[in-house]
Amino acid sequence: MATQGWGGYGFDGRQLQQLGPALPAAKKRRRGVNELVLEQLGTTLERDLETWTEALLTAALAEGGCRAWIHIPDTRRTRNEQSGFLDLCLLPPVGLPIALELKRTDGKGKVSPEQQVWLDGWGERGAVCSSQAEVLDFLRRWEVVA
Repeated sequence: MATQGWGGYGFDGRQLQQLGPALPAAKKRRRGVNELVLEQLGTTLERDLETWTEALLTAALAEGGCRAWIHIPDTRRTRNEQSGFLDLCLLPPVGLPIALELKRTDGKGKVSPEQQVWLDGWGERGAVCSSQAEVLDFLRRWEVVA
């Protein structure tokens, strides 16, 4: 029987028990939106901007600024799906969904033609962001963060 949370990685309960007793879980203090806004990454990688944005949306979800959000995996590597879908889709506190495409902060990330089709379809409810400030501006416009 697979242990929840580890089954997808090929571990079962017996294997986990053989690893030894679990360490007591450290209590994590939930960081709020304001703390995440002040956090600086100092990197140009798109993945780091994604990680920061996901943490910000998780905090916004806990604080009621967002009803739900999802990170869409890289659709270039999936089969039988429309490529170019934007990185993040979320439901603001009221209204229709909004979407973000995150790009490198050094300006080297380019929007693909497939992504442009999706952006055109989203209209003003979709945006390309390449910095924390741009993410915050877009999310503030839709009242996801204060």
